[in-house]
Amino acid sequence: MSIQEMAPKIALGLTRYNPEAGSFEARAVLYEGNTSFTYNVSVKAPAHAEFETIVHGLKAHTLRRHQDAKQKTQKLIRQTVRSVLSRAKASAFGAKKGLQVSAFLSA
Repeated sequence: MSIQEMAPKIALGLTRYNPEAGSFEARAVLYEGNTSFTYNVSVKAPAHAEFETIVHGLKAHTLRRHQDAKQKTQKLIRQTVRSVLSRAKASAFGAKKGLQVSAFLSA
């Protein structure tokens, strides 16, 4: 299996040159399984840059944006799980504490 086969499919939309930023910009759609992710990407290059260089740069930027998004999502999921677990643990501790107090009062 080659690297090309393992890389997700990326489709670039209309690519335009932004003279103010000195870069080419496009909307990229990355397909991963049955899900698609859309990113606005750019690559700094002169207006006369070769097409292959521009496409390679835009696709590389798409992959970096996707990896960053995945890492941020995983971090958010971990934080959410920790928060839910700590609240559940506190709630369970409070329920045990309340049970002990009520058992003490009824005796």
